[in-house]
Amino acid sequence: LLRRVSPYLCPTQRATIYKSMVRSSMEYASTVWMGACATSLSSLDAIQRRAIKIINLPQDSLDNIQIQPLQQRRDVGALTLLHRMYHRDAPAFLNNLLPEPYVHRRETRLSTSQHNAALEPVKSSSCTNKRTFLPRTL
Repeated sequence: LLRRVSPYLCPTQRATIYKSMVRSSMEYASTVWMGACATSLSSLDAIQRRAIKIINLPQDSLDNIQIQPLQQRRDVGALTLLHRMYHRDAPAFLNNLLPEPYVHRRETRLSTSQHNAALEPVKSSSCTNKRTFLPRTL
């Protein structure tokens, strides 16, 4: 789509088409599949690199039109969802997945310096599970 319409549009219009049509579908439910293997995620990054070549803007102006790396956008989306879950703004079934608040077992310099809203880390024994939403975000 982007390649077909690119001769008729200026670079900022191409960027708008990319963000609205292509990137939105690549980011749909990104917190669910953020734990996918690196090769699957790299294929999405390759699509974005091709789109940036088609858009044909200098690298420094990509930040001005808000085209960030997809990994950064996935991380920000996960942190946003965690924030919504912590403040009970997410759906109830997601709020119930949130781990308990972190309990200091004894007073140490590290425990007194931790934030009062810290959560108990999610323990995981497999590498695949460590890449999923809660273990990776916490």
